[in-house]
Amino acid sequence: MGVVKTFSEQRNFFLTGLPRTRTAWFSEYLDCFHEGIEGCSTYSEYVNKLGDSGDSSSLLMYFPLREYFPDSPLVIVERDIDDVCDSLENIGLFDDRVYWVLKQAQGLLNKMDGVRVDYNSLDIKGIWEYLTGMEFDKKRADEYEMRNIQKVNRHPDRKAWNQFISVGGF
Repeated sequence: MGVVKTFSEQRNFFLTGLPRTRTAWFSEYLDCFHEGIEGCSTYSEYVNKLGDSGDSSSLLMYFPLREYFPDSPLVIVERDIDDVCDSLENIGLFDDRVYWVLKQAQGLLNKMDGVRVDYNSLDIKGIWEYLTGMEFDKKRADEYEMRNIQKVNRHPDRKAWNQFISVGGF
């Protein structure tokens, strides 16, 4: 048995993927930020906001993660882009521009270095242990597996989004 850590002893860790890859669910399960970059106008502001916590975010491919967190564990959830589009369409968030943005994001995700996991066969135990460094809690995992946690923002902050994905960052 390894060293047991508490949430207060967490290190920075990250989980990312295209939208609809359970980043909102993982943020609750891992007790970390979800889309922590929201509300930040500079990279430094985001880094300060995180403190010693993690972030489960579908926007991390636009952030120079390794520049600021070179050794932090990263999990990249890979999901077929057509499945992502279908999921977005089912909740009314798909339009003609979305596919282009998703293809761009997927290209950036492909360049990231991290542990890659398939959306259709997520190893919750492995992800938990890798990201948090803590012993797996099966009871907690079973409790969270029953939860349907989604962030559905029908009115995204377009100014923040445009700032975030613009060339050169903020």
